[in-house]
Amino acid sequence: MIKIKFLLIAFTFSISALHSQNLLKSLYNLDTFPKGMEKSKVFIENTCSDILIYNYISGGNGSFQFDIKTKNELEIKLPVLNDLILKFLDPTTKEPFLNYTFHVDYSFKYNDYYDEFELNDNTFSLFSLFDLASYYYDLDEYSLVNKMLLIYKPELDYKTKRIQFFEILAKAFEIEDIPDFKSIANNDENEDLFDREVEALMLDAILEEIDNETINSQLFDYFILDKNSKTKTENNLVKLFNNKHIVNDIETNILQPKLTIDLYQGAQLHIPENYLTINKSDSQAFPINSIEVRIDYKNHKLIIDFKNKEAVNLTLNDAFVMHEKEETMTSKNIRLEVSESDLKFQVIKFSPHQNIDNKPYVLILN
Repeated sequence: MIKIKFLLIAFTFSISALHSQNLLKSLYNLDTFPKGMEKSKVFIENTCSDILIYNYISGGNGSFQFDIKTKNELEIKLPVLNDLILKFLDPTTKEPFLNYTFHVDYSFKYNDYYDEFELNDNTFSLFSLFDLASYYYDLDEYSLVNKMLLIYKPELDYKTKRIQFFEILAKAFEIEDIPDFKSIANNDENEDLFDREVEALMLDAILEEIDNETINSQLFDYFILDKNSKTKTENNLVKLFNNKHIVNDIETNILQPKLTIDLYQGAQLHIPENYLTINKSDSQAFPINSIEVRIDYKNHKLIIDFKNKEAVNLTLNDAFVMHEKEETMTSKNIRLEVSESDLKFQVIKFSPHQNIDNKPYVLILN
């Protein structure tokens, strides 16, 4: 079991104040990096620069900025087999910047709900995903019960399954004197209440008998979990949250710490010619406006996205093409994916008609 407490820091550079320290190393606490991510750790260490950072300005909620000043050309050579170099050139004069301001935002939504992230066998369990989803969608126990009743035993009429649902929930807490839910439903005083208000009264009758801070575990075990089928349990989550991508969304949006570096002055990722050609350009540079760094703990990957706001027209060359014709496309995103088994260079094809990324074109670099 590994406990990882995240600190507030930045991307791939060093900071010099009273003491010199690397912000990315502090952020990801490399000394306690989980097993199976050694290559990601080495990649981070090898990418880190010893450029002096000064004029550090801390903002709120994980946002800050810092300036870099250098006497020579500012560039970062990424530790891959072939040259991938991140340069910072004035887009008008093509001259290198000697001063550059980085705007950084760090987010790990898990810490919005829990103070400390504990990486263990239960971190990515379906119950954990259910529990986090309830926070993500801002659902308290009353809202969860209401949504569960909508999908619980659809073959039964609402009033019948409502009584049955709350009786099962009461038994889950081993309450000796099960509340009389029929009396609550038939009470003349409750006659003009909405169904959801009656549900709240029934749930209150249970909550008054227990000391639990949360009832999520019982709700999951008795109304979501299918002990014989992981697939059916996942389908229940899909129906409950009305999101067919719920598992991936929680794993990505909550359980992956993310660092975004906005490059308002622009930058260029220089790419070997045998990888691709930037069309209608006199350089092999993919323009970028931001860099996004994510850690995928489930799949033991470090993911770095180099993004541009505008689509760039490019042609995939010999290294990519497995057939006679070269592939021409537009892209807003070049990705590096580091795992223990390989290092992948990926081009994400842009489609204006889709809200999600297409399947990437992949080149294995090792």
